[in-house]
Amino acid sequence: MDQRYNDRFRNLRRWSYLPLALLVVLALVRLPSAIPVAGASQPKSPSLAAAIPVAAPAVHRTPTRTPTRTRTPVNTNTATRTSTATSTRTATGTNISTATPTSTQAPPTSTPTQPTLLSVAVSPLVASPGSSLVLSYTLFSPSAQQVSLGAGIQPSGACCWSYDGQNDRTLTISAGTSTVTRLFTVPMNASGPQDIIWGLWSAGFGTEYGARVVSSAI
Repeated sequence: MDQRYNDRFRNLRRWSYLPLALLVVLALVRLPSAIPVAGASQPKSPSLAAAIPVAAPAVHRTPTRTPTRTRTPVNTNTATRTSTATSTRTATGTNISTATPTSTQAPPTSTPTQPTLLSVAVSPLVASPGSSLVLSYTLFSPSAQQVSLGAGIQPSGACCWSYDGQNDRTLTISAGTSTVTRLFTVPMNASGPQDIIWGLWSAGFGTEYGARVVSSAI
């Protein structure tokens, strides 16, 4: 009986190797196709890296501030203005008292239509009662014509005027500016400073063209 069990056991062991042998045969049959042949193109298996989606790295953009340069224009052209105002007034003169008080009026800016009395003068400055004075008249006339020269005297700042009709004068003057004279006799009762009045009239003393008064003329 032991021999019989031994035989069966051997047979079972022999059949147990059969599946293993079949697997070896199948492996050998498939082995040539599994071995890559040189020069033969191999099928490309999809890459694992390609199959797995890779998230793109997040890009953080940091704003870059560019400093702004402001160009300040520099004006290198310097204009220097030099203004030199020189005003030199030289007053040279000797005041010589001729003792001739005058009254002067500026010439008219427009041409007058009648004679105008511009200035007056008297000489001498010291006179006694009954003496004669020379009275001067500077005139402007638009044309040659006749005029009359009147005059009077009175105590300075008092009343009243005294006239010398005997020396009143009517004469012809030329066009433009001229100077004429007449005489005047100082009244016998005159004393102290005297005011004098000069009068310019039309011929015959019809219209007075102008008059000038000089206080304390003599």
